[in-house]
Amino acid sequence: PNYAVAATVTNISHDHIGQSGIENLTDLAAAKGIVYNGLKADGIAIINLDDEHIRALPLDNQRKAYLSTKLTSEEIQPFITANNFVVYLDNQQIVIRTSNELHRLNNITQIPITVHGLAHYNYENVLHATALTFALGLTPAQIMFGLAKFGADARSNFGRWNYYHSKVAGHLVVDIAHNPAGLRNILDLAQGFRKLHALNGRLGLMYGNTADRKETIPEVVKIILEHKVDLVVIKEFQESLRGSVLGEMPELFRLELLKQGYPEAQLKVIPNELEATEYILTQAQPDDMYLLCSHELLTDVSKFLREKITLEKQQTTI
Repeated sequence: PNYAVAATVTNISHDHIGQSGIENLTDLAAAKGIVYNGLKADGIAIINLDDEHIRALPLDNQRKAYLSTKLTSEEIQPFITANNFVVYLDNQQIVIRTSNELHRLNNITQIPITVHGLAHYNYENVLHATALTFALGLTPAQIMFGLAKFGADARSNFGRWNYYHSKVAGHLVVDIAHNPAGLRNILDLAQGFRKLHALNGRLGLMYGNTADRKETIPEVVKIILEHKVDLVVIKEFQESLRGSVLGEMPELFRLELLKQGYPEAQLKVIPNELEATEYILTQAQPDDMYLLCSHELLTDVSKFLREKITLEKQQTTI
């Protein structure tokens, strides 16, 4: 039975292609769009106007909410009806607008999950959360309170830009980025973070690819080169081989890096995520920043970093 009050699809990007009959982004949008089928008769379908694939989904729901990080107040106004509301940004302030109400919420750059406004990819996520909670009946004041509390840390958002600072090993981030779009997002954020904090040390990356994303390896390498990553440690999805054999994907990744001109001396293959993290910490300096894209051993890697930094603090106190 259809029972959901509200549903949304955040965005469509190149992922899961070649799996379960998904051959292109249109197929992926249709698969993700199944969530709208769970809406009850008066449920609200939340539509991301910034994503052409989501906009193209055939939705019969009478009630909709539209969001955009790009459209102006004038451009999004035509989507407002007696049944529909919109969520957008006006001078970086989140706005909810209905046919007879206008609510101004938090400044998006002051919401912790946007990391001082540097995590632009989270702007959409914030608007999705705003639209969903408003559709569920929360007041603007309650939504503002929640947005101000939800942080870019392991307690609030495990696996998404979980930042750790070590006096010895510098600035360390654990993130589950696993496709080109996700990698570009965290590398863009890292560049902004380094500039904000005047970091002049090395930028390092732990990353790996699964066999079902084999075709994205050249794009991944291009992104790494564009962001001038100083050290790449290749890890492996050892429990998610997805048709490959142990060692195959790290070798393909290594060869593509070399093919595109990445220096071999700045490249290391350590398949186990925890061992790769341990190696990185032996190389890291206080002014460095390392992005650790961890998945299968995410909990272990996070625990290792917490314990190391706790030990550092205890030794400093002593």
